[in-house]
Amino acid sequence: MRTLLMLTALMVACGDKDVNIDETGSIPADDTGGNDTQSVDADGDGVNADEDCDDDNPDAFPGNTEVCDDVDNDCNGAVDDDAADAGTYYPDLDGDGYGDETNGTRACAAPSGYITLGADCDDSDAAINPDGTEVCDPNGADEDCDGLVNDADDSVSPDGYSTWHPDDDGDGYGDPSVQVASCDAPGGYVDNAEDCDDTDANANPDAGCGSSSDAWNGTYNGTVDLAVVVTNLGNLSDNCVGTATIVVDDAASYQIDGTATCSFQGLIATYIGTQTADIEGQFTGESSASGDVSVGTIITQTFTGTFSGDADFDGGFSGSTTYQGFNLNYTGQFETTRQ
Repeated sequence: MRTLLMLTALMVACGDKDVNIDETGSIPADDTGGNDTQSVDADGDGVNADEDCDDDNPDAFPGNTEVCDDVDNDCNGAVDDDAADAGTYYPDLDGDGYGDETNGTRACAAPSGYITLGADCDDSDAAINPDGTEVCDPNGADEDCDGLVNDADDSVSPDGYSTWHPDDDGDGYGDPSVQVASCDAPGGYVDNAEDCDDTDANANPDAGCGSSSDAWNGTYNGTVDLAVVVTNLGNLSDNCVGTATIVVDDAASYQIDGTATCSFQGLIATYIGTQTADIEGQFTGESSASGDVSVGTIITQTFTGTFSGDADFDGGFSGSTTYQGFNLNYTGQFETTRQ
């Protein structure tokens, strides 16, 4: 009787709900879930809606790989951050088309002022980049960004080379007979060619070169001042200032070799025009010179001159000759300074 009353009460409480009663009179457990929310995965990405940041997009769910697509693929609250397919961009502050490779950044699009090409070793100087020209630079700049500077770089431009001479005796003066061209001085080389004896530290322009004519060896540049009078044309005359180069070489019996080019003006130019003087001769002693000066086919005359100073050669010449039927009288001077 008690059991029947309990069953009746349960049936009233359940209302229209069907209740299955087994043979023992027990009521089975309710496995319908009651009021629990049923699991939903609308986009089929394997993550329930309550855990998915966008259940309408199968490319957005926790743990997904972030890519450049304007979607928060990994549901971390940021879009396209640390994207797997992001590019690397470099700042190009000097605008030379190469970016600073030490300051690259990854992004889905290039930030303002950034480019895809790096490799700039100095982003503050537009002349320095992998396309730059290596030049002689006292500060050791690597203009072409290959890790080598000045003479160590075989692509360095020779336009900036300096000329160096060996200083074997260590007196600070170089041997004029030997020279090399490079950015920097090789060991034991100096930037002058003024030593009269590079085997003797006591023979140089400071200490004096004694009686050695080596002090005068070298190439001299200067001017020639020549006046010519054409006597059988009414004493026409002209002064001509030309250029001269003279080489003094004591190894060839103190030989003087050189040329001087002189152009005349006015009517006299019609008869003798431009002349090239071949200066040849020998000098004796330390500071005197004598020899022959041959000016084209016009003038052959002995000249006298003197050496003065450390590297100057001054000379004079005069004489007369006949050229194409004209009687020519002339006098001239030349002044040269060692190169």
